[in-house]
Amino acid sequence: MVADRARAGRRRGGRAGRRRCAREGEETGIETRIGLESADIDADHAALRERGVDVDPEVMRMGGPVPPMFFFRDQDGNRLLIVETS
Repeated sequence: MVADRARAGRRRGGRAGRRRCAREGEETGIETRIGLESADIDADHAALRERGVDVDPEVMRMGGPVPPMFFFRDQDGNRLLIVETS
């Protein structure tokens, strides 16, 4: 029954189907859970930063079995991950 109401709301343009734009000062984008591989994490971090991409200030290095990694954001604020492969 609840699902039927949600579908009906989307068909009529109700809240279930609406999206709103971010207001000034609000964050945009989503956590994409998309991960990319890098053979040289430091070089890729530097290259993206030089091109003006919104990257984390530093490569994360947690040690142990966790590989070095960093996040970057695309032009819409969506967050992606780059992980070094060995």
